[in-house]
Amino acid sequence: MLKKLTESLSDPFRDIPQKPDYHAQILAMPAPERRYAMFFTPRSGSSRLTELADQTKVLGRPGEIFNPALLPKIAGHYGAKNMGDYVDLLSRARNHGGTFGCQITYSQILSRFRTGHRFLVATDPTHVMWLCREDIVAQAVSISRMRQTRLGHATAATAAIEADAEALFVYDPRAIRRIIRFLRWMETRTEALFHRKGLQPLRLSYEQCIAHPPTTVLAAMAGHLGVDLDPDVEIVEKHRKLSGSKGRSFAEQFRAENADFVARVERQRAPMLARLTDLG
Repeated sequence: MLKKLTESLSDPFRDIPQKPDYHAQILAMPAPERRYAMFFTPRSGSSRLTELADQTKVLGRPGEIFNPALLPKIAGHYGAKNMGDYVDLLSRARNHGGTFGCQITYSQILSRFRTGHRFLVATDPTHVMWLCREDIVAQAVSISRMRQTRLGHATAATAAIEADAEALFVYDPRAIRRIIRFLRWMETRTEALFHRKGLQPLRLSYEQCIAHPPTTVLAAMAGHLGVDLDPDVEIVEKHRKLSGSKGRSFAEQFRAENADFVARVERQRAPMLARLTDLG
C-alpha cells in the first residue's frame, strides 16, 4: 500500500509554466490569519462541507487541494514553482475572511508529503478538524459504488445517469472488506498523528452533519476557529444523495454475512466515535 501511494511522488511542479505577473498578483494578497486542516476519510461528506463553508465567506473553502488527481491542474492555474510556493499561493487566493482551509486524507498525506509531520510543517495549521463516518460499512459500500460507477455525487447527474449507474452497481463483499480495512488504516494513522502532535481537532461525522441543519455544523466550525458567522448570509443546500436502494441493501447483507468482522471493527472504532464533538 505504501509503495503504491508514494509512487505518485514525482514532482508535480516540474513542467508547470510560470506565470510571473499572476504569481506576483496572488502573493500581493493578504496572508490568512487562521489556517485549518480538515482531515477526512472518503465518502464522509467533505465535498458538501466545502460547499457550505464557502458560502459563509469566513470559513475558507476547504477543498482537496493536495489530492494527486487535482494538484497538477491547480498548480498550473497559479503557476506554482514548488510545494511551498503552492501552499503560499493557495492560502492567499483562497483566503476568505482571514481564513484558509484545506481537506486531506491520510493517503493523500503519504502521496504528497510522505509523513504527517511534513504536511503539518508545510501547511502550519492553527486549527485542525476531523471528519469521519460513523457507519463504516455504509461508507465502504458507498466507495465501492463510486469505484464501480465513477459517479460520486448527484449534483450534476441526470436521472438517467443515476439510473444507469445504479444498474451497474453490484454487491462485492471482498471489495467492501478491503475498503473497510483501508478506512481503518487511515483512521488509525490520523488518530496517531493527532496524539503525537498533541492536536485537539473539532470532531465531526457524516451522520452529525446530515442530522443537523447546516447552520449548526457551520457554527461549530466557526466556534472552533474563533470567528463569527454573519447571520444574514443565506446558506443554500445544493448537495443531494444519489438515488437508489442498492447501497442500503448491500450494507445490510454485508453486516449479516460478516457479523464477527463488523463487530470487531466497531469495537475498535468505539473510542474514536465517543470523542465526537457534541453539536447539541
